[in-house]
Amino acid sequence: MRWHSVVIPALAVTGAIFVGLWNSQMVAGWKTFSDPTTRIVIEYPPDLINQPITDTDRQDKIIFRGTEKPGDRPVLITLRYEDGLRVTTELAKKDLLDLLVENSDRAHPDRFPEYQKISERRLDLAGKKAAEILFTYKRPAGERIKQRFLIVVRDNDLAVYLAAQTQEADFAVLDQKYFDRLFSAVRFDE
Repeated sequence: MRWHSVVIPALAVTGAIFVGLWNSQMVAGWKTFSDPTTRIVIEYPPDLINQPITDTDRQDKIIFRGTEKPGDRPVLITLRYEDGLRVTTELAKKDLLDLLVENSDRAHPDRFPEYQKISERRLDLAGKKAAEILFTYKRPAGERIKQRFLIVVRDNDLAVYLAAQTQEADFAVLDQKYFDRLFSAVRFDE
């Protein structure tokens, strides 16, 4: 038996264990939010405040709203869903994700003043088709806001939308502190 047939697999196992321990340290202390309707599960940092959902939020199908503690950098994270999409997809004869991205491209400029799309990417997230859109807009008070907007198609009848935003000047710090981990850990309990 050659040395590399033992050493290389041992290094691979050691590396996998190290990465696993490092990832568990990254989320140590993070809280878990799960929704029984959508079966979505997200993890969020303990210093993020999970705000109570209002009646208006429920009507808008918002299931999670997180904000930073007062005095910290302002951040808003929302999670909402849309169901009953099967009929729309069948009538449009389009892929559901394509349809939702097109709808976002049409709606965002009307909803967000001085909307500027920075990027769009398609990805597989926990075995689900997803798209992430990064954009900026201007609030009425004049500050520039940067938002990460994730669309995840659970099945051909339900999609979830995860949005995370903050002032553009603070985005890089909060993206690293919260958003990267939050977005990459989205999953569904099937």
